[in-house]
Amino acid sequence: MGNKELYYKERDMLREELHDLKNCQVTFLTFSITATALLLGLIEKLSPTDSQALFYLIPLIILLPSWCIFFEKATTISRIVGYNRVLERLILNDKLSVENFAGWENTLAEVRNRGNDYEIKTKRKVVNLWGELGVKNQLSFISKIFGIRPSYHRYWALIYNIFCWLSGLCLAWSLILGLDYLKMHPLILLAYIIPIAVTTYISWGNMKIAYELIDGKHSYKANEHLLKNIIGVE
Repeated sequence: MGNKELYYKERDMLREELHDLKNCQVTFLTFSITATALLLGLIEKLSPTDSQALFYLIPLIILLPSWCIFFEKATTISRIVGYNRVLERLILNDKLSVENFAGWENTLAEVRNRGNDYEIKTKRKVVNLWGELGVKNQLSFISKIFGIRPSYHRYWALIYNIFCWLSGLCLAWSLILGLDYLKMHPLILLAYIIPIAVTTYISWGNMKIAYELIDGKHSYKANEHLLKNIIGVE
């Protein structure tokens, strides 16, 4: 089997995997929205009136893991897109030489072995780590995500907002409805510490992943350059 035929086979296989991953993302998103709406309706009708506010935290059990899984799948999708870009260059340009082509799984294993070492030797820097940004640039990025600017990767911004606002709604609704209950039982406030802390942590963590997908180490461009470096495309 010639190398070009192998490139075609890998590209077709990875396109199928991309399709499956995107379907998985859609499933998590629709399930999260549907399950949250259903739970909120059931809580309104079936939960005891005196402690009803606490039950509005239950949808977070579904929303927070789904939010994390969605963006984890997004990083995998970005790697596959970057790898497919390299394959398409190899298919279209016979003059390109390859030193270390070992297939998708072996290449992915090398990506994982490198861990956080995303240094790529190129004329232009394509990896911008979140920690390297100043506060001003971080706030600028956050404003773009919540503003959902049309030219600023609207899909990921929209998904982030859906999970963020649904999670925030559950917390806010629970706190607002539970104000009177909290006045009578101040210690119940302790029950809110963990969900607030976990939601804040996941929200911030996924914000950083969203940045990495758009402008950082998980972006299509960064993955393409990283994989070209690993495969040894010249």
